[in-house]
Amino acid sequence: MSTFTAALRARGDSSLVALLRARPDLAAPPPASVRSLAARAANRVSLDRALSTVDAAVLQVLEAVLALEGTATPAQDDRQVRAEDVVAAVGATGPEDRDRVDAALATALDRALLWAQDDVLHAAPGLADVLGPYPAGLGPVLRTTLARRSP
Repeated sequence: MSTFTAALRARGDSSLVALLRARPDLAAPPPASVRSLAARAANRVSLDRALSTVDAAVLQVLEAVLALEGTATPAQDDRQVRAEDVVAAVGATGPEDRDRVDAALATALDRALLWAQDDVLHAAPGLADVLGPYPAGLGPVLRTTLARRSP
C-alpha cells in the first residue's frame, strides 16, 4: 500500500511547485525532503491554514471522503472511496453538480488534502482530527455505538 509521503514523492516537479504555491506555509523554510514536506503538510496548523483557503464545495468533498472511509467494517482494512462514491454522497445529480464535485476533488488533491492511489481516495493524515470526529455533522457509526453499549 502506498502512503501519503509516497503520493507526494510521485508528483512531478510542476505539481510540487503548484502545491507550494497553494500552501505557502509548506515552503518556508524549504523542506529538506519529501518526508519532511509530508509531515509539514499533515501538521494541524498547516491543515487549518489550507482549509481556511478552500470553498464549501471542497470542504463538502473532504467530509464525504472522511465519512465514507469511516464506514469500513471490521473485516475491511479500509473503505475504498472513489470519486463516484463522493459524487453520490454529496447528492450530485446533474452534469453541473458532477463538474462542481470534480473541481472540488481536483482542488483537494492539488493541495494535498486528499491523495489517491489507483483511483482510491484517501484523506491526508491529520485531516480527520482537524475536521472533527464526526464529518458532515454526522454522529458516530452505529456499530461503534452499539459496541459501546454491549455488556
